[in-house]
Amino acid sequence: MAEESNRRFVDWRFAQGNPGMGIIGKPGPPQPEDFYHEYEDLQWTVRLWHQGPDRWREEWLESEGTHRRCVVAAGRHAPLWIYEPPGTAIHVPSVPEVREPDPELSFVLDPSEEGFFCALWDEATVRKTGRTTTVAGREALEVRAETIS
Repeated sequence: MAEESNRRFVDWRFAQGNPGMGIIGKPGPPQPEDFYHEYEDLQWTVRLWHQGPDRWREEWLESEGTHRRCVVAAGRHAPLWIYEPPGTAIHVPSVPEVREPDPELSFVLDPSEEGFFCALWDEATVRKTGRTTTVAGREALEVRAETIS
């Protein structure tokens, strides 16, 4: 769906006669195919843990269960770890007061946050599934967030 939408937009821009689109360093005039993008359907699982006021762990898992990204924030003026396999591991000894240590999907647990509101603008649906479990000795609830490409 996203791929088709991208192609329609690019074709429309070129049909206007002056697309205002160009590729630096490419000889000759731009062609629509230069701007077509390929998209793929993805499904990730994100495990989000929070202990108030600002301790977080967010794990992004590929569909087969391997880690894609992990962020652990111990709060303001405390350490922050970011791990993105295979080669990125970042340790911040102390998160400054001016930076929010909250992970990317923290808004899911607080629908009053602006991020939650903006996510819904992007045609995302966020809902509780009603399922609970225990992970690492902690009670957890499942929330499903979906968007259509």
